Amino acid sequence: MARKKAKTRGSYQKNDPSVMEQAVKAVQSGALSLRKAAEKFNVHKSTLHDRVTKRVTIDAKPGRKPVLSNEIEKRIIKNVTESAEKGFGISRKQLLHRAAVLCKRKKITGFKNFTPSKHWWEGLKKRHPEVALRKPEKLGTVRARMLNGCVVDKYFADLSKIVVNLDLQEKPENIWNCDETGKQLEHTPVNVIARRGSKSVVGRTGNDRSNITIMACVNATGDSMPPMLIVKGKTKKSLFGFNTAESPQNSVWTYNEKAWMNEELGEQWFREVFLAHCGHERPQLLILDGHGSHETLGLLELAAEENIHILALPPHTTHFLQPLDRTVFGPFNKAYNRVCSEFLSENPSNLINKWTFPKMFSKAWEAAITKENIQSGFRACGIYPLNPHAIPTSAYLPSSAYETSMPVAETPAALGRPPSPSAADNENIPSINMPIPPETESQPMHNATSTMPPIDSVSHDQPTPNIISLEQLPLQTTSLPTTPSSQNFEVDDPSYLLQLINSGEIQVVATADNEGVATLPVDTVWNEHIDAIFSPSVNAPRTAVESKKKSRAITSHRLLTSVEVVNEKRAVAEKKKKIEEEKQNRKLKREQNKLKREKKTA
Repeated sequence: MARKKAKTRGSYQKNDPSVMEQAVKAVQSGALSLRKAAEKFNVHKSTLHDRVTKRVTIDAKPGRKPVLSNEIEKRIIKNVTESAEKGFGISRKQLLHRAAVLCKRKKITGFKNFTPSKHWWEGLKKRHPEVALRKPEKLGTVRARMLNGCVVDKYFADLSKIVVNLDLQEKPENIWNCDETGKQLEHTPVNVIARRGSKSVVGRTGNDRSNITIMACVNATGDSMPPMLIVKGKTKKSLFGFNTAESPQNSVWTYNEKAWMNEELGEQWFREVFLAHCGHERPQLLILDGHGSHETLGLLELAAEENIHILALPPHTTHFLQPLDRTVFGPFNKAYNRVCSEFLSENPSNLINKWTFPKMFSKAWEAAITKENIQSGFRACGIYPLNPHAIPTSAYLPSSAYETSMPVAETPAALGRPPSPSAADNENIPSINMPIPPETESQPMHNATSTMPPIDSVSHDQPTPNIISLEQLPLQTTSLPTTPSSQNFEVDDPSYLLQLINSGEIQVVATADNEGVATLPVDTVWNEHIDAIFSPSVNAPRTAVESKKKSRAITSHRLLTSVEVVNEKRAVAEKKKKIEEEKQNRKLKREQNKLKREKKTA
C-alpha cells in the first residue's frame, strides 16, 4: 500500500522586506490600524504584529534557525570557493562529510549523528546563492604550477622588447602563431531532441578511430595559412584513401608512422607552408610552443636566414598564452562535431571515413577559423595589442597553492612565540594596549589553578566578547592606555584570561614604546578549525616520489632564433654526429675482427 503524504500543518507567506517595512511604519505612525495595514499591504496580521512589537526583526525568515550560524557558514563558503578557484574544489558529499567533522569536533548538536543531510545543503544554497555545483575543467598539475605571475610577467617583458626591436607595434600581419591539434574520424555526437525520461539516446559515429594531426597557423590580423594534415602511414599510399580535393584550398597532406608531428615534418611545414604564405615583408615574429618539432637546427637556421624570429612560449602555459588554444581550436572542435552529426543524420548510408573526412573537415575549418575568432585569441592572450594585464588574475590562483611557505625555523612557533592570527581573522577586531612591566617580561606566566569551561563546550550561538577586561590580572599595573581600539569588557574569572594567553589564544606583542598589545580575535578558534577542515593542506611536505623528480632543463620562454640557442643546437647536433660516427667505427671494427677470426679458423 502506498504511503500517504503527510499534510502540511501550515503555509508560509513570503513577504517583501520593503513592503513589510512600509506596513510597520504605517502602524507605528498611527496612520493605519494593525488590521487595516495587514489588508492594505497583503501581509498576515500576526506576522505584522510580531514586527510591530519587535518580537522578530522585519527581515526575519520563516522556519527554524540554521544549526550553524551565519558567520560560520560564510567562513565555510569562503574556504570552499577559494579552494575551488585554486583547483582543490570539493564535491557536495565531501562538504557534508567535512561539516560533520566540524560538528563532531565542536560538539554541535542539531544534526543526526552530527552529520548534515542533503536538506542542509539545499538550505545552504538558498542562504548563500553565490555557490553552486559546477563541472570543473581539466587542468594538469604541471599547468597549474607553471602558469604563475613571475613566469608570465617575464614572458611579457621579453615579448614587449622583441616587438619593439622588430618594430611590429603597428604590423599585426607580421605576428604569427602556430600549433597542432588532433581529430579522430569518430566524432562526439552533439545534443539531440529526444523523449523526456529516455534511458538511452544513441548517436551514430564513424567506425574508424584513426587520428589525424592538423597544423594551423594564424596572424594577428585574423588571416590563416592553409593547414597541414598528417595521417597515419609509412608510405605515400596511405594518402590514397582520402578525398584530398575536398579539403581547404592549398592544404598540404603528408604521412607519419603514428600521425604525429616530428622534426622532419616540422621543417617541411616551415618551408612549404609558412615561408610560402607569410609574405615578403621582413622581419616577422612566429610564436609557438616548445614542441621538439619546432626546435630543429635546420628549421632555426632557415628562419634566421629569412629574418623570421621564433619565440617559444613558457612550457605548460599555452592554455592561456596561445591564441589558437584560447579561441580557435575550441570552436573548431564544436563545429566538427556538429558537421559530422548533421551529415550522419541526413542519410543512414552516410559514413565518416577517410573519403568523407576532408569534406567534413573543410566545413568545420571554414566555420571556426574566422577573423573574429583569431583576433579575439591574440587580444585575449595579450599579444596584439600588447597587454600583459589581459591574463585574468584568476588564472594564477591554481599556482598559488604551490608557493613555497616560510621556512620552519622562521615561524613564530619555532621562535617560541604563539602563532599570530591571520589578516583576515584580525579584520575589524579591536585590541587592548597593555603595558608590560620590565620585571615580568622575561618571566613565564603561571598556569591558572581555577577551573574554566572548555572552549568546545561554548555554544556557537552565544555572542563571544571581542575583548576581555584586564583590570583583575595579577600584574603590577592595571592601567589601560586610551586608544581608539581600546575596549573594556567584564570577565568573571580572570584566570580564564590567563589560560587563554598561555595557550596562545591571546597574543602579547612588545611595541616600540615598551607596551604590549593583547588581542583576542572573535572567531580565532572557529576559523582555525574551519580552515583546517575545508582548505587544502598546501604546505604539506613532498612525498618521496615527488622529491626524486628531476627539474626540467627548460623552465621559461626562449627566442629560438637567437645566436645562443642556435649555437646550442649546433653543439648538440655535432655531439650527436660524433657519437654516431664512433658507433659506426666500433661496428666496423667488430666486423673486421670477425673476418680475421674466420680467416684464422679457416
